Amino acid sequence: FVLMCKPRQKIAAAILGAVIAAAGLIAAYYFYPATPLKDGLFLKYGISLRGIPSGAEYTVSFQRGRNGWYNARMQTTGFMQNDCSLLVDRYFRDKNGINVFGPIGALLWINPRGLRIGSNVPAGEVIQRREWNGHAVYVIQDPRLPNCYGYYELKTGLQVGYVNRWSSMKLHAELKETNAKGL
Repeated sequence: FVLMCKPRQKIAAAILGAVIAAAGLIAAYYFYPATPLKDGLFLKYGISLRGIPSGAEYTVSFQRGRNGWYNARMQTTGFMQNDCSLLVDRYFRDKNGINVFGPIGALLWINPRGLRIGSNVPAGEVIQRREWNGHAVYVIQDPRLPNCYGYYELKTGLQVGYVNRWSSMKLHAELKETNAKGL
């Protein structure tokens, strides 16, 4: 089409094409955010009871599979022994669109884009932005349980901790080791 146009029309068509391409890139950035999920990513959390380290650990690791899916392997050691795996997409969702849970039942990742105090996300309501155990985080209150809070790193959206002050066991989880970029 552009080749059959006059010189002025060629310039206008080129500018229009550039504007459309830029709009597409902006839309892709906004609607399809980057995630920290990469081949070989692992997150290891320490779990404590009533503030006392229990020796239990929760580790989740990801290996790239076929067609853009990742094999997520979740292992828990100590008093909560478990070992399972499932396929997830780059947004930490399984084949049914359900978000992957981290230690103690909170979401492992939330999209950090657009978060602000008072906003609602799948993990609950953002109630605070602060420093927590060396990480700049958003604090998200779990809507299912009173006095349960997830701590999500500002830039990556990965869970760096979870505090359950509601149950009699007072479970806490804290990220101890990872190879995630920026943590």
